[in-house]
This record gives sequence, C-alpha cells and structure tokens, in this order.
Amino acid sequence: MKSEADVLRYYRQFIVLSKPLMDSQWLTPGVHNRFFWQGFHKRDRSEMSIRLIAKHLRQLADVYFDYLDIFEVARAILGNPDLETKSEYSSDEPRSTRNRPSGRT
Repeated sequence: MKSEADVLRYYRQFIVLSKPLMDSQWLTPGVHNRFFWQGFHKRDRSEMSIRLIAKHLRQLADVYFDYLDIFEVARAILGNPDLETKSEYSSDEPRSTRNRPSGRT
C-alpha cells in the first residue's frame, strides 16, 4: 500500500469480505485481527508495530492488535500527502522503501 487511499480501500474490502464471516462466527475476533494485520507488507507492519506497542503497552505478545487500531495507525503512517501521487513501484513494496533514491547514477 502506498497511500491513505490504499489503506481505506483495503479496509473497506476487508470489511465487506469479513463481516459476513464474523456475523456467522466463522471468524473469531482474534483471527479477524490477524488477517487484517497480515494484509500489510512485513516492513510496514514493523513500522506500525512500534506505534501500536507504544499505544498499547499492556498488549500481550501473542495477541494481535485490534483491526481498528491497526487501521488508525496505518492511516497515520501512510497518510502522507506526498505519497498520494502515482508511483512506478508495485503495491506489494513496503512504503518505507518507496521514496529512496536508487543507487544508480
């Protein structure tokens, strides 16, 4: 994901797909949170973890953060307006590497 708009789109699609599964109890809240978390790139999750841990100091290590807290932090991190422009990078590339200059000259 490259921007806040991508995060919003992901959130909406996730809710549309997961709500019926939650309502019918095919998904537990813990699995729901885990699936939402795993939808982000690993390096973006590392950056988000720092903020989530700071916000939830008593969170158990083996419990996933609530999807709404994840969503809020993702929007804050990816909500930089400079990243809203189209990019040549793929959507599975972590946000943290997108604006780095290449080593080529």
